[in-house]
Amino acid sequence: MRKFAKISAVLAAMVLALAFAGCKSDDDDDDDAKPIQAIVINGDVVTLYDDGTVIIKASDGTTSNGTYTKADGKIVIKDSKGNTTEAKSTTDGKVDTSEPVTIKDKDGNETKTEVKEKVIKTNESNGTSSTKNILAGKTYYSIDFEEKRFNSAADNRAKICISMVAFDSNGQKVKYTELAYDFKKGAVEKNNDIESDEFNYSVSGSTLTVGGDNDPLIGTINSDGTINAEGSVMKEFKGNLYAIAEAKADEKRLLAKAHIVIVDGTACTYENRIFKNKSNANPQEDAEVVKGTVSGNTLTLGEGEETMTGSLSDESIIFIDPEDSSKQIFKRM
Repeated sequence: MRKFAKISAVLAAMVLALAFAGCKSDDDDDDDAKPIQAIVINGDVVTLYDDGTVIIKASDGTTSNGTYTKADGKIVIKDSKGNTTEAKSTTDGKVDTSEPVTIKDKDGNETKTEVKEKVIKTNESNGTSSTKNILAGKTYYSIDFEEKRFNSAADNRAKICISMVAFDSNGQKVKYTELAYDFKKGAVEKNNDIESDEFNYSVSGSTLTVGGDNDPLIGTINSDGTINAEGSVMKEFKGNLYAIAEAKADEKRLLAKAHIVIVDGTACTYENRIFKNKSNANPQEDAEVVKGTVSGNTLTLGEGEETMTGSLSDESIIFIDPEDSSKQIFKRM
């Protein structure tokens, strides 16, 4: 991500001195969205906030975002999958739990079910809802081509950033890890360098703020669980992330690639982003996702005859080309 990369560059120049001020003051909490009601529908806990957003904690422990609207004596809640829940509103603008609610799925099928009130628990230290911060304990990644151009073998650039952000379970700190690759004028200036640092963060409604008052990063938490920040889209994942980037150029074209592998128990997922730019031709960008399995220290991508195997360790994944025995080493972030 460009903004995180900017943060890391500043930190490096200042010998990793923190560029952000840190903890929020007590007065900052006044601007946070406040929970107004928590209800239970089919085992899911739905918390409504005064900014029109909802946090849905499913019975299996997963969380997601949603929104709600009030009109004509009704409250309509919409989740990230397009399902809606319609409830009668009380005079003070809350869900009337004395009557059933109507659930309509995205295909238009309707069912009625009972709804119950749930006491909202608060964090004694700051008074905010304990279920509000849906980012706590989650990890996200993004793949960004921050700069890409090609004019000739001597005039080209591919600047690639693979980012990972890990939010702590206490909802206070986020660790940012970046793999940086910079290919410029036909030469590698940064070769998969990994740097990391830690920042304070806060969540208010669907807004994520990283850092303090000095040029913080502002992101938006989408209803599908992704995060938009400074033009980048971060996706949630579970497990360990391994990554590598590469590029080459000649008189005819620039070819830049970013690869990641996510390992989660006995399952793994390979994803790439590819940028191609030929002389006098429109640039092309491609992406690919391949599922795989893990057995011991062996990682296998693909199925049947179209498979590729690698050697897995805590620090890296190594793939060896069967034709020329060259190695491709994915670093763990």
